[in-house]
Amino acid sequence: MILFGIILVAVLIVGAFSFKAEMSDSTNIQPSMGCVGVIVLAAVIPAMFSLLVGALRSDPFVLLAAVVLTGLAVAVLYTPFIAGVCSSFFERLLFPSAGEVRKTYDIAEKLTSEGRYTEAVAEYEKVIEEDPEDVDARLLLGDVQCKMDQYELAARTFADALELDLPPEQWCHITNRLADILALKMGEPHEAVRMLNRIAKKYPKTKFARYARERIERIEGS
Repeated sequence: MILFGIILVAVLIVGAFSFKAEMSDSTNIQPSMGCVGVIVLAAVIPAMFSLLVGALRSDPFVLLAAVVLTGLAVAVLYTPFIAGVCSSFFERLLFPSAGEVRKTYDIAEKLTSEGRYTEAVAEYEKVIEEDPEDVDARLLLGDVQCKMDQYELAARTFADALELDLPPEQWCHITNRLADILALKMGEPHEAVRMLNRIAKKYPKTKFARYARERIERIEGS
């Protein structure tokens, strides 16, 4: 019975990562919330089969069946399709407005693909108004503004995104995007160099700094 419990916990931990990843990919809310489903499953599945085993533990075949069925249940629940269904359920349950945000994203993406950029901008602005910390909405908004040749607005959008709490890789990526706009679209190479120097100063011993210095040399040499 102890071995059964250990195996079950191990399977649930492994499944937690796939479920969390699915949650992160399918919604625009905090990725850590994907573990809510795992917590529920970790409580429900062992409890269900513990009751079954507790009632019929005198029969070893029942215990074996419980182990097999638990493994199958967890395997099914962590397939991509089922994980997506579960993540959507918890999204609607815990974040009623998240479904509307996803719907707004879909509308904005469709409008962008159709070349209806002004309408797409309005949709992304709705998302940002709802959640000012949504960096993806800001990046997509900046992309659309670039398609409209509104480079000053795009530069401001990317600059605003840099004020958010971002991981190093994403912060450097956005800074590079902003430097591209400044150097290539707005004719401000000195400002581009200033932005790239921010990377070199903030993360001096990283690949990001090395790449930034290389770009600075190219800009200054052109």
